[in-house]
Amino acid sequence: MSLDEPETIRRNRLRIAGVGLIAGLAVIVAVLLTTRSSVSGQRLERLKASLRAKGEKLTYAELMGTNQPTSGVAFAQIGTTVRSLNGGRVTLGGIRLQKLVRPGFAQPACLETDDELVNSTTSLGKMTWLEFCAAAKTNESGLATLRRLLENPPADSGTVITNLLAGSRFDFVGIRMGADWLAALAVAEMRAGETEEATKVLEALCALVRVNRAEYLLVSQMVRVYVARQAIAATWELLQAHRWNDAQLARIAGCWEQLDFLEAVESAFLGERALQEELWRMLSHSPRQVAALMGLSGRTGWRSMDQLFGEYVMMPAYRMVARDEDQLFLLQTMQGVLESIRMLRRRLPWTDADRAQGQLWTALTSKTKSFAQYKYSFSLMAMPNFRRAVLTAVHTETERQMLLAAIALERYRLQHGGMPDSLSELIPEFLREGPWDFMAGAPLHYRRLENDDFLLYSTGDDGKDDGGDPTPIGGTTGSIWDGRDAVWLRASKRDDLAKPAE
Repeated sequence: MSLDEPETIRRNRLRIAGVGLIAGLAVIVAVLLTTRSSVSGQRLERLKASLRAKGEKLTYAELMGTNQPTSGVAFAQIGTTVRSLNGGRVTLGGIRLQKLVRPGFAQPACLETDDELVNSTTSLGKMTWLEFCAAAKTNESGLATLRRLLENPPADSGTVITNLLAGSRFDFVGIRMGADWLAALAVAEMRAGETEEATKVLEALCALVRVNRAEYLLVSQMVRVYVARQAIAATWELLQAHRWNDAQLARIAGCWEQLDFLEAVESAFLGERALQEELWRMLSHSPRQVAALMGLSGRTGWRSMDQLFGEYVMMPAYRMVARDEDQLFLLQTMQGVLESIRMLRRRLPWTDADRAQGQLWTALTSKTKSFAQYKYSFSLMAMPNFRRAVLTAVHTETERQMLLAAIALERYRLQHGGMPDSLSELIPEFLREGPWDFMAGAPLHYRRLENDDFLLYSTGDDGKDDGGDPTPIGGTTGSIWDGRDAVWLRASKRDDLAKPAE
């Protein structure tokens, strides 16, 4: 460049050189990022091959094999039947049993003379048992149809998911409402002295827990957990009446023995992994749909500048440089979650499994900082509620173990006139094996008390035995899992009802 050149020409030359330098740097960065993405893609394929060599099934086709889903007719009929019931005040979540009166004690609805439905909460105010029985009478035909449909509960909805954006095919609200109806109906029958009818309703409620048992969907299995918790509460209520005979108790125990909520949550996460694999496939063929799913774009119609930027800038950049690394990270994390669930199924304590999961969540949290949140955008969208789902399933499975022990103890009392000194005396006549505390990775704790009473408990989330202390750690009691130990609830006595809940 000559010093005699005009200033304008010199500036233009500098601008051109600057633009060229920036363009060159951009090309270098793109090449480096693309190379890194290629390396991530190779690592991803190696991981998939390694997992499949170990027997892991990563897609729906692999999970389902040659099995075809069952007919969805019965599943659809269950939801339709429940929604046809004229509920009035019987609304979703409006009927909750096991009213806690103080830590470790609850008010048994089947024994109290107060006509107020225990713990009912609706927009129309409190509901009485008399009002519920009137509603059940009005809906007698529909409830009979529901119980008939549950004589052979469908294993799945009869559909195979192939499009994540196609909308829900499942009436989960209907199933949950059905659980509310049946739980209250079982208690109402026991209050009326109809023990055999109460047993049949409870069998139908346990059958409702088995609906969708073969679905590889997290939401399906979590709905099953909701139904199970209603069924556990109803079974607890009926046990307090001490009116069942041994044959009826054996039937109910047989229903609960068919369930396994750790197996359910493992199936749920296998399905979640398959759904994610389907999403990555869609990313190659339908990037606009995936952009909509990830919130980067509007699905149809007018789109804002942010949505256009997401669809035409962020999504192409994500596909080019981040997709494989995000998928690799998510697949590694999902495998870690599955391994933690399998630790529990091998009867290792929750504290060990939770520690392993904690390392996963620490790695996930690190991805929320700076530019990484865009790079791992799908992982951050998919994973936040995973730990809570696993913990809820472990709680429910531990409660199922306590429930089986409580039923066995009642059967022992009927035959022997008192409580055993240890749970081992229940095996094999009343229990197939000793009930397990999945929180501690050890047998449940049990003590015989006076007046044919007993103390049965899990150590709770910390795995520490506090001697069966139900005192809430945080000062409030919402469930047994708020206590220092998770104690199987005992029936409150009359004088307990005057004491405020702690």
